[in-house]
Amino acid sequence: MLKVINTFLLLLIASYSFAQVSVSIPVQRYIVNRISDNLSVNVMADLGADPHTFAPKPLAVKRLEDSTIYLALGFPFEDTIKSDKVYVGVDSELDPHVWTSPKAMKEIVTNSYNALKKLGLASDSKYQEFMTEIDTYDKKFAALDTVSFLVYHPSLGHFAKDYGMTQYAIEVEGSEPKAKDLQLAIEKARGNGVKIFIAQPNSAAGNVKLVSKELGLAVNYIDILQEDWNDMMNKLYRAFNGE
Repeated sequence: MLKVINTFLLLLIASYSFAQVSVSIPVQRYIVNRISDNLSVNVMADLGADPHTFAPKPLAVKRLEDSTIYLALGFPFEDTIKSDKVYVGVDSELDPHVWTSPKAMKEIVTNSYNALKKLGLASDSKYQEFMTEIDTYDKKFAALDTVSFLVYHPSLGHFAKDYGMTQYAIEVEGSEPKAKDLQLAIEKARGNGVKIFIAQPNSAAGNVKLVSKELGLAVNYIDILQEDWNDMMNKLYRAFNGE
């Protein structure tokens, strides 16, 4: 009898150790790893892929079929996936990059934690530890002066709203700007006293250089799609804190 119980426990542990969760973008893998133990995480959109136009690869879809749960954020490509989803995102009419705001991040993490906890896959202590870290960033950004800032890609709208700031974007509805649009963005930024310029590493280098020169602003390169959310927050805070 004891041997049977031990065998059952070993099988249970093995099953838990190899439980797989699917998510939409790399930062969600970071979230899952921060609030759970021993989970394999399948990311539908590869690191560096544009989730706005991304189409899932067959291997990712196959891994999704083998997953215990799929945590969705609300990207268009998720609608093409015929699988049950648990929505853990935050509704926003501004842009889909809601995780750039610590206030919204707390909601995303809590939603993810609750979904995993129902399956016995979440760690209470790790969740509390991560939430404390996020709350620290929330307080740090809330303490900053409210400013206007310029971004190449309109990706910090939710962040700006949550912390009383104003975002000006160079891209027009997410598309590369024409010469007149670029000049208009420069004039608007200059007229509003913008002192902070943020671009993603893959932004058009020529346009970034021109804007930086015209406004006399240093470029803060921040990859908002990177997996390490804490690292992204540190870079964002340094940009706004003048470090």
